[in-house]
Amino acid sequence: MQLNGGLRQNARKRVLMKAMIIGPHGTHEARVRDLSVCGARVSMERLPPRDGDIIFTRGSIFVAARVGWSTPREAGLEFYRKLDPAELDSAYHPVIQGELRLGPRLITTT
Repeated sequence: MQLNGGLRQNARKRVLMKAMIIGPHGTHEARVRDLSVCGARVSMERLPPRDGDIIFTRGSIFVAARVGWSTPREAGLEFYRKLDPAELDSAYHPVIQGELRLGPRLITTT
């Protein structure tokens, strides 16, 4: 979440998907509201403290992050490393046991 004069340097895509947050109070399900190569906005029942460290995981994405800001129900996560574009794409199109599911069709990957 690089801020530059109030503007983000990396575009975020608005989404509604689930992820897991591993933090000081255990592992909790979160809803991802937007996502970029540098961070995410999540909502969950029990948020980690501001400036706290967590692990964000969804599909093959497993990345350490810092809580940059939080409200009572949402938090902005700043990833410690930039996601590779293919990693980010995997969040939108998860591979399940060697199969990529897109809509009603089933495509087998090699």
